[in-house]
Amino acid sequence: MKSIIKLSFMSFLLVSFSLEAQWFQQNSSVTVNLNSSSFVNQNIGWVVGDSGTILYTSDGGINWEGQTISYANPLLSVSFCDEFNGWVVGYGRDNFSNYQASILHTQTGGITFIDDIDKVKGFELYQNYPNPFNPSTKIQFVINKRELVSLKVHDLLGNEIDVLVNEEKDPGIYEVEFNAKDLSSGVYFFKMKAGNFSKTKKILLMK
Repeated sequence: MKSIIKLSFMSFLLVSFSLEAQWFQQNSSVTVNLNSSSFVNQNIGWVVGDSGTILYTSDGGINWEGQTISYANPLLSVSFCDEFNGWVVGYGRDNFSNYQASILHTQTGGITFIDDIDKVKGFELYQNYPNPFNPSTKIQFVINKRELVSLKVHDLLGNEIDVLVNEEKDPGIYEVEFNAKDLSSGVYFFKMKAGNFSKTKKILLMK
């Protein structure tokens, strides 16, 4: 299984092809900080960094190519759910030197990006995928400022089943996995709280 860790100032990657503590260095062609990565399989992945940097690989990181966007501020986090659909979160300053977040969305695998920041006011919780699921599913959420975030799973009676997130998070797009291998088939709910934000989604486990 391939794992990618947060990237360093020297703009190289450490990649592992197993669960063992064996890491191999892969060099990139950029000199800026690289902050986050997302792979949808063994070969296809993206890396984002400062100065609007987005790198794409289709061969497991052996070669990287830049993807051009009209955005020169730091990109902090990237998440792709398949080869075409992904989101990138960044921040910069507006004309009044206030910090301003950006959420970039692509449906073309990074060939083009659209700024989705106006669609998200502070926080958002998305429907899990897949749904129905067996036994695991993924849940994505977005936050625009540092906040204490909790994400919990409940049954139909309101009993707490699992705590997926319970910590302060920086602005970004996050994805967590819920594994229900020990649960019975049925309807469950996951609820996110962050500051004054609260949202609940229904999920269906079918075994």
